[in-house]
Amino acid sequence: MAAKLLIEDQSGLDPRLSSPPIGMPLKPMNRESQVRSVAVLLFLLTVAAVVFAVFNFKSELKFLVPDDGVWWVEQGGRLTAVRVNATGAGAKSGIKLGDQLVSINGREVQNVEGLERQIYRTGAWSKATYSLLRQSVPLDSSVILEPAERSLNNWLRVIALIYLGIGLYVLLRR
Repeated sequence: MAAKLLIEDQSGLDPRLSSPPIGMPLKPMNRESQVRSVAVLLFLLTVAAVVFAVFNFKSELKFLVPDDGVWWVEQGGRLTAVRVNATGAGAKSGIKLGDQLVSINGREVQNVEGLERQIYRTGAWSKATYSLLRQSVPLDSSVILEPAERSLNNWLRVIALIYLGIGLYVLLRR
């Protein structure tokens, strides 16, 4: 009886205005609409990526990454200088190949993570006191940390823009 009442109530409605019954599949999108939807979605994602890249570039210009110009490697439980940039802050302060780092500004440094933490804590254009061991002889060195060279990042950005242009060209030609 209830089923008859439901059927009779729906008979007076316009079938074009009502939604399809539950369980009945909707008509799938045609191929052209799918391609357009994907193209619009890709375009919006590309625009979002470019906007975020501009924000990232602006914030990167404001932040100076401190660097001492020395490549430190963990050897035997200590950090050892394996490469010293001849024009870097470390070389100017007297750090040489084979020197072992004990502490920075009185805080012991045992690994690369601790080194980076102390360098960032000190900041660019600030003076840091390095306690070193050179052939088992302790010595102190005052290093004025300089901003790291980041010109390679600009070339990487150019390459990324070239790839983005190629991708947009392929998308639009399709």
